[in-house]
Amino acid sequence: MLFNSWVFIIFFFQAFIFGFWILKNKISRYIWIIIFSLVFYAFWNLYYASILVISVVVSYIFGLAIGRYSRLPILWLAIFFHLGLLFYFKYFNFINEIVNNIVGGNSDPINVILPLGISFYTFHIISYYVDIHLKRIQSVKNFLKYATYLVFFPQLIAGPISRYSEVKDDYESIDKKIQPDFIKQGLFLFIIGLSKKVIIADMLGRVVDIYYSQFSSTDSLTLLFVVFAYGVQLYFDFSGYSDMALGLALMAGVKLPINFNSPFKAKNIPEFWNRWNMTLSKFITVYVFIPLSDVLPRNIWGIFFNLIFVFLLWGIWHGAGWNFIVFGLIHGILSIIYHATKRYYSLLPGLVQTFITFTAVIFSFIFFRSPNLVTAFAIIGRIATVNGVFSISPYIANLLFFLILGLVIIFFLPFNSNSFKLPQKPIFFIILGALFFIACIFMGTGEEIFLYYQF
Repeated sequence: MLFNSWVFIIFFFQAFIFGFWILKNKISRYIWIIIFSLVFYAFWNLYYASILVISVVVSYIFGLAIGRYSRLPILWLAIFFHLGLLFYFKYFNFINEIVNNIVGGNSDPINVILPLGISFYTFHIISYYVDIHLKRIQSVKNFLKYATYLVFFPQLIAGPISRYSEVKDDYESIDKKIQPDFIKQGLFLFIIGLSKKVIIADMLGRVVDIYYSQFSSTDSLTLLFVVFAYGVQLYFDFSGYSDMALGLALMAGVKLPINFNSPFKAKNIPEFWNRWNMTLSKFITVYVFIPLSDVLPRNIWGIFFNLIFVFLLWGIWHGAGWNFIVFGLIHGILSIIYHATKRYYSLLPGLVQTFITFTAVIFSFIFFRSPNLVTAFAIIGRIATVNGVFSISPYIANLLFFLILGLVIIFFLPFNSNSFKLPQKPIFFIILGALFFIACIFMGTGEEIFLYYQF
């Protein structure tokens, strides 16, 4: 089920939120959230909902064991169980292909579909295990409370990745009366996120898909616009999802962590990743980068190795393919270059730093979007060699309009939707209602899946 679908907005969302408000005690609200979250997930695939349920039950039991015995072997066994599931569904065929190429084998790939959200809820579980082991939190004894934390549908499919310590107070007081300000702020975030998705991301995406599929016959300037359009599409798609997730959770009294903070305004690559998919960045920093820093040599080579490793992990987390590995490697190398030249780079004007970072990120997204390395390098080569004659077709006119609109919003709007304080003047809510109406019109052109659902 998609947040940007009529089924969700007209039926699922309204049934969930009004039922949640009617129920008053913790147990009934936990059960209500769990039921709706499982229905939300099973709407995509009933079979893979069983994988989610198994993960919930197993992680609850392991969490209790880690909290009681505090033994490192139990922690590693628990982590390897969930990483094993993730590996089987996401990486087995990729590794199998590599092995076949090395040894000349011909073993067949397994026929599996990547369960939605498994990369996200696996990281939720791992952070929960490690925080219990390090005594940052206690294991949750109440199964319904723990299941609510893990399967809560706004964050289930594509984050944000919330550590239990960040949201436990809200889940422990789930029976509290919902504040009117939460409802208004939640609706605002949901409408903003929906508008980002259906008005800008989807309109760009339909044209981007066309030209990526026929890049070999597309002129260089058009391809250049398409490459920039994809970066803008990805931002509005993913940040739109995050806004909608935060808004939905807020209307149920849960404050999820912010996942985006104007990332394209960053002046360097490390700052970009502190602003883009912020909860994943925090996860990798806390659970990978910092622990590795404690065991690696405390010199520049240790730091550089750590950077390359974590960015490779970043890339591989997004997908099983050489293109994602190269994507991560690019960002690791760019981060090393930044740290090595920071003294001189910082002398550049801020706008120049932002332009360099934005352009580097946009071109790295070619590897993110392309199905393989051959396509990615072919697109870069075609842009670099200046092929073909540019002409403005209806498709390109449409793309340029929404690309410019997106860039204006990214670089010139003075606020971030996650920290925006709602004006209380009626005219604001009239404008917000009009924006929702426009978004509904764009929804009539078709429902497009969120890009991060594939990860």
